Amino acid sequence: MTAALLDRLLHHAHIVPIAGESYRLKHQRQAGMVHAVERSQIG
Repeated sequence: MTAALLDRLLHHAHIVPIAGESYRLKHQRQAGMVHAVERSQIG
């Protein structure tokens, strides 16, 4: 049922790919909560 609901909602949707680091991860990294990931390890 969830798949059918998402299919109806996203049928006419436009997908916008967003590149770059999120503000949440950036601030967590600055606080030392998350370790930096090298670009070669990201997909």
